[in-house]
Amino acid sequence: MEAVVRKVHKLEGDPRLQKLGGGSAVEVETVRVHVRSDFVLKDNYIDSGKWQPLVYNLRHYFGLDEELGSTFRAEV
Repeated sequence: MEAVVRKVHKLEGDPRLQKLGGGSAVEVETVRVHVRSDFVLKDNYIDSGKWQPLVYNLRHYFGLDEELGSTFRAEV
């Protein structure tokens, strides 16, 4: 994804963050998404069966497990 930074929020007030040099929360606007052509279905939908993201969460890596269901907006 390509994005433009819209706003930077300094995280202040927490002494633990200050000891580590502080931190920021950054608001971005996604302006373009790049997807492999063989992952694209009709009308620019992404084939979620082929997409296998790697998620880094709290020093651990996760993938996606089997599909558990879908919402009423799931058209494809």
